[in-house]
Amino acid sequence: MTSAEYRVELLRRAVVQYGKATTREQRLHVLNDRSPAAAEHAWTGSHRPYWNCWPIAVELSRTVRLDLPFRSIDHPFKTVLIRFASGHELAGELATALIHWERPWPDGTAYIRVQCLFRNWPVGKATLQFRYRPDDLVEGWLDTLAAEQALPERAAVDELAASGFKLLEQVREPLIRLVVFIGLLAKGKDTITPVILAKDRERYDATDDPQVRAWLERRAARVTGRGFDVLKRLDQERESVGPHFRNPHLCLFWIGEGRQIPIIKLRSGSVVLRSNLDDVPTGYLGKESPADDAPPAGEGSTGAGQQTPIPVGQRFRILRRDGYRCQLCGRSQVDGVKLHVDHKLARVNGGSNDDENLWTLCEGCNLGKGDGPL
Repeated sequence: MTSAEYRVELLRRAVVQYGKATTREQRLHVLNDRSPAAAEHAWTGSHRPYWNCWPIAVELSRTVRLDLPFRSIDHPFKTVLIRFASGHELAGELATALIHWERPWPDGTAYIRVQCLFRNWPVGKATLQFRYRPDDLVEGWLDTLAAEQALPERAAVDELAASGFKLLEQVREPLIRLVVFIGLLAKGKDTITPVILAKDRERYDATDDPQVRAWLERRAARVTGRGFDVLKRLDQERESVGPHFRNPHLCLFWIGEGRQIPIIKLRSGSVVLRSNLDDVPTGYLGKESPADDAPPAGEGSTGAGQQTPIPVGQRFRILRRDGYRCQLCGRSQVDGVKLHVDHKLARVNGGSNDDENLWTLCEGCNLGKGDGPL
């Protein structure tokens, strides 16, 4: 049999055995016995989604208080593979874990099943399962889990089993924390980015066309699965960015016509990237004067001495497009320069405010180039 045929056969047998079971315990035994095959079957059917967890993701997940119910966690995949960087395995041993979130049973309980693949542990792999209710608060549930699943007496198990229990205890809580943490971040484009084939990376980064990007993502998914890097950028910039994580919290929103109806709802946790805040041209990074948004004298006259400034939203769009770097010298605010959004063809020479005629320059390059062509 092929791998797929074997999984289908295991599931077929499980259906037969489940139908013959007469008690809840027997049915649970059938499900537990076949859960690895079911999880892998569901995983392959959804194009093998996986998260590459960069080391900083594990660090941040440990600092979060998850005071929110399971039902508020919106995971994009019910079955997903978590992969840890070489040399940064969870508890030094867990390299890969296949997570399967099952739908709630009629009595309201649900299960998280985890197939663990360890690097050096002699047994190599193990299956963990956790029962919860959608209304359970994650933090309280983790406390209860720690109390209920304490290590057995060392005298009752042999040395290999004891080491295995100890290892499972070490990975149990941080693994669930990480899974929930990723669920809170799953929609963040700055924190979770798609894995693209190496040969397509330059093209992917150079285009803003969503259709081209989607096509390149699908091509990578056909080869490697639907892969995503969790906090890759943050991990690479950890020394300069200095992030922090905001826990889930209640927040005031204004909705309805005219945004006049106040409601309070739960806001998912978020990673705050200092570099993003630094690059937003709000004026909060230094003293701002009314002249900052005005064009240079003589440019873009609309009659009666009126000027047509570049809108703040358009300035931010150009800064982001250009990677917050001067397009002449390559320097950024990290290098201590002030960035301007300027015209390639000066307005005094007929240049427009269209995006194609705008670029990011540092103050030195902008003041030095003048109005003449480059």
